[in-house]
Amino acid sequence: MATIVELVRRGEFELLDPDLDPPEQAVRLIYVRNRVQKWILANLEGVESEFDTEVTPAEQLVDLVYAFCAGKNLTYDRQVKILRHISNHVWELKTLDLRLFGWFPRKDTFICCSIDFATRIKALKLYPGYRNEIVHFRKNLDLSPPKSVTGANPNGVLTNISFPKTQSRR
Repeated sequence: MATIVELVRRGEFELLDPDLDPPEQAVRLIYVRNRVQKWILANLEGVESEFDTEVTPAEQLVDLVYAFCAGKNLTYDRQVKILRHISNHVWELKTLDLRLFGWFPRKDTFICCSIDFATRIKALKLYPGYRNEIVHFRKNLDLSPPKSVTGANPNGVLTNISFPKTQSRR
């Protein structure tokens, strides 16, 4: 069985660069499969948001990666969640236009296996397919146990996450 670092050395994953300013250091990490990196390069350049915003999907992704990795406080809101548990320890990181699917092998470390546009996912009802793909991939991955943080509580997978006062933390 391998560690995440060994899987990166083998070329199975790549660590996303959060483009932190000195003296900032990454508090959280996002690893992506090679196909996610290829998808980003092939699909985001020059694409405008499908919503009434001037922030492009590429800029949204840069902002998400920066906030996530820099350890910025993330608010787990009832209406707009940057993070959502789907099921089977599969999580979704969200921007307005994008959805990143993966899991947390340990707290503050996200492995992203798939990425797609939110409108496409919703129109084609792709959530179950992405969830099943990640469960199958993780099960067959040569990763040392435990392969995943269990549970659906955001506090179990991230530090520095807050909840609106009106929402219970379960």
